[in-house]
Amino acid sequence: TNANVNCTIYTYDIDIINRNPFYVRLKLNDSFTSVFIDEFTKVLRVFNIFNDVNPSTKNFQSLNSLIIRSDNGAIGQHLPSEFGKLKYLSTLELSDIKNLEDLPNDIEYLVSVLSLTLQNIPNLSRIPDESIGKLTQLRTFNLTDLPNLSTIPTTINNFQQLNKFEITKTSITILDLIGLGSLYYLKITFNSLLETIAIKNMPLSFIDVRNNDELLTFNIQNLYYLQTLNVLSNKKLNSLNIANVTCNSYTIPSIVDNPQLNTIELKNMSGLTNLEINSLSSLKLISFDTLESLFNVSIRFNPQLQTITFINTPSINYLDLSQCNLATFPESILQLKSLINLIMTSNQLSTLPSTLQNDLPNLQVLNLANNNFQGNIFQPALFNIREL
Repeated sequence: TNANVNCTIYTYDIDIINRNPFYVRLKLNDSFTSVFIDEFTKVLRVFNIFNDVNPSTKNFQSLNSLIIRSDNGAIGQHLPSEFGKLKYLSTLELSDIKNLEDLPNDIEYLVSVLSLTLQNIPNLSRIPDESIGKLTQLRTFNLTDLPNLSTIPTTINNFQQLNKFEITKTSITILDLIGLGSLYYLKITFNSLLETIAIKNMPLSFIDVRNNDELLTFNIQNLYYLQTLNVLSNKKLNSLNIANVTCNSYTIPSIVDNPQLNTIELKNMSGLTNLEINSLSSLKLISFDTLESLFNVSIRFNPQLQTITFINTPSINYLDLSQCNLATFPESILQLKSLINLIMTSNQLSTLPSTLQNDLPNLQVLNLANNNFQGNIFQPALFNIREL
């Protein structure tokens, strides 16, 4: 049965704890039911409830942190309204709760919450938009293992202090995030119904998008300081568009194991120096437009590649287009006036542009092994080449 005590007959919070019908450790522990009590005021500040009967929280209105993991069915379809009285909470985690279907509207009174985690709550389908929109101090928001949750709160833009946001294993279908002015960490993984992601106008430094099996399009615009971009194992991803993004000089986007990805468009990505786009079996088009810092480019093992475009990429020094099944030399390469190393092994090339030497005056290394050339292909001769 639930503990249902009346704190008015007790002098201190510890008296209430001592009368709960389960063992509570008075030394805080991240793995067991335990508490932290302010030794001077005797007020309970942190309560971790792990795999135990859920006590009434109305007796502990000075709580700063409440974590409930595995309630053994003690919590019903709705949280008690007393949750709205925990006005000093800064951390709230609800995990492994079988019956809970929604959050109460009274959550709007938890205005001090900095971290909110909802995890492995199989029946949760509703987060009240207006109420949760009042939590404007929120810094961390985790939505994990919520298979009945189909939308994020429409008031998400109220979270202008939000730093970290995770969406994993939900039923969300469309994700449109715009203008979260403090968000630097975003993780979107294993959302089986998610089809579209749009991210705009944020200072994101870390993005991880992976294993979203129905994802078709992914658009990124106007990011201020991108350091890590992972786009991995999204089975149906068809197009990736990135525009107006400032990168860290050490940023190397990881775009791997997206078997249906056929279009990648990159525009105005300042600071990006290195890029590898390898082993995408359906890639047909990739374009680079105004990537002025881009230095090394590797586009290998992409057997369906048909179109590659370079516009205003003046710093490219190294380009590897090996094993892309190219039958004709991409004319856009001739725009790369700083190119020194060009690797195009194991393609289907049979001719080279006659203007190659004039258009690529700095070219020194040219590797064309395993193509379909016959006879003397260097007409006129390439005097600048030091290595063939």
